[in-house]
Amino acid sequence: MSGPKNIAALKEQVTSILDCSDTVAERVLQRSGYNVEQAVNEFYDHPERYSEPTPPPKPVQKPPPKPIVFGGVSNQQKLNQFYRKYKDKDTDTIQVDGVSQFLDDIHVNPEDIISLVIMWQFNAKMKFIFTEEEFINGCKKLGVDDAASFQRKVGDLRNLIKDQRTFQEFFKFVFNYYLEGRRVKVLQIADVIDLLPILLKDRFPHLDQFLRFLNEKKISTINSDTWDLLLDFGREVRVDCSNYSEDSNWPTLLEDYTNWVLKQKGARR
Repeated sequence: MSGPKNIAALKEQVTSILDCSDTVAERVLQRSGYNVEQAVNEFYDHPERYSEPTPPPKPVQKPPPKPIVFGGVSNQQKLNQFYRKYKDKDTDTIQVDGVSQFLDDIHVNPEDIISLVIMWQFNAKMKFIFTEEEFINGCKKLGVDDAASFQRKVGDLRNLIKDQRTFQEFFKFVFNYYLEGRRVKVLQIADVIDLLPILLKDRFPHLDQFLRFLNEKKISTINSDTWDLLLDFGREVRVDCSNYSEDSNWPTLLEDYTNWVLKQKGARR
């Protein structure tokens, strides 16, 4: 029998002649006593012995969503006028009344999720208050300088949060935004109950059930760990919690919620 070096040379010769894989070349050579001429004849005489399975087609990958590009040229003079229209007369800020008027002018309901997306895009630090820097820089970022141009961007802002990762980033912002700088990383339950229907409608299958749990159990606060994992929990755990695993490492509040759901359905853990 030929040595390893000779076998490698023979395989290379056969793969070149037959345009086949190394595996097929080795099989046909073994069957032909490592004789190249006989191997070629064997291959063409019995092709069915050496057919290779067709590899499965590669999954078609959807192209990533087209990025939404904001920015553009803003007229600084118009932008300054736009800010002054809502500015509080006693401070260099736009206070709650001014923000309310601003949202009304751009046809955004304060209870629409887009009102919070705007706060996120403006990197606002105080609830429904804008500093001059936040408002001016936020408008420049979006490429707007008056109510009409802002209205035209609302659809883009709505599309922006359709991406799962972008929405998760926005969702985390809202938690910190409602903390208003407090060091203790918990949200009061009143804020949670107000926010979740706005933020998670059609995104969190557990929403109505989870809100009932919070009310019934008189939960007083939610911490950042629980908040950050709500979306993952909603994607991984069925509404009836039938696929919940005790080995899962969910925050305590979500474990308590799961036990509550299962007891509601007559299950015992």
